[in-house]
Amino acid sequence: MKAQQLPGLNLLRVFASLYMVMYHVHPPFLPVPLQNFFSDGASDTSLFFILSGFLLAHLYAGKEMDGSGQRGFVWRRMARIFPANLLGLLFVLLAQAAFGNTFNDWGTLAQCLALVQAWTVGSSYALNVPAWSMSCLFFFYLLFPVVMPVLRKMTTGYLQILLLIVWISSAFVVPLLSRWPGVFGTESWIQYLHNSPLPRSLEFVLGVGLALLIARKGMLSVWWFRLAVPAVFCAMLTASGETVRIDNGLLAPISAVLILAFANPGPLVERLGRSKAIEVLASASICVFLLHMTWAQIFTAWALPHWHTGWNILTLGLYLAVVAGSAVMLDCWICQPVSRLVTRRPVRRASAGQPRSSSPQPSAVLPLAAGPST
Repeated sequence: MKAQQLPGLNLLRVFASLYMVMYHVHPPFLPVPLQNFFSDGASDTSLFFILSGFLLAHLYAGKEMDGSGQRGFVWRRMARIFPANLLGLLFVLLAQAAFGNTFNDWGTLAQCLALVQAWTVGSSYALNVPAWSMSCLFFFYLLFPVVMPVLRKMTTGYLQILLLIVWISSAFVVPLLSRWPGVFGTESWIQYLHNSPLPRSLEFVLGVGLALLIARKGMLSVWWFRLAVPAVFCAMLTASGETVRIDNGLLAPISAVLILAFANPGPLVERLGRSKAIEVLASASICVFLLHMTWAQIFTAWALPHWHTGWNILTLGLYLAVVAGSAVMLDCWICQPVSRLVTRRPVRRASAGQPRSSSPQPSAVLPLAAGPST
């Protein structure tokens, strides 16, 4: 499959990141159907993980993953998420200092800086809570160069069987482990099973396999988008999503439906996905995810009491504008320049007797990042 862009997925990333923001605010003034709609944050995280695997497999399906390719891939992905993670941590620490809270757990801070807090029991929600998903993404990026060649060699039939087994394991086996008495039943272990990159990597593998199947069987019809998206929207309006404590891909088929629908949405939606505003917001989706809970704390604990008001349509609109605006500025002014700087290929000097190339060396191509992408 050619590494062509899928502009419709830019829209999906923007919708998914803003959905997570609304899920964590959970405005009480919304009518019940909208509260139901914004109550399924766990499945939104699952969507990000599956979408991350789908996009990476789409972009790297035809590329070799030898030793040099693996190192280059991991380095480019680290350059994309670590600057945003550092900014999110700094924002949390500054906010805590402003509220008079001190933080002296340097071991936990080191885990958060290294993005491994979700790899251990009891640390995934330390400091910047949404960053646990970035910790999972870091693990997925290390896993991708190993998993991708294996799945690519499988026949279509075996790949479909494997994906079914992966989904059953993720959606049903992992939640059952949380009910194992005397072993995983404690709160810390339940949190680990929900946030650990080991069980959550199953959803990432689902996304990789889904992209490979589409590469072999072809993209679905535009009518898939026109039927599937309204159906999913209506289902989320009528039923609350908080049905289980651990949702590790339980609704992965719905996530797959949305991804496939937005992958080929038709020319009108594709033009919207190519618009500059949507591309900028999609690129900033990681920063949106890493900043929004700290902004929510600032609004809830300081801004709203200072203004003698609560959550309403105006304060919610201001909150969304602040989150999106700050995320776009940090992504455009800091994260992307740092990423380009550390992944820039050095220009080789022409040796004596050899003509110099008149065209500049291409910079490293960064694949679309799926925010919380992912």
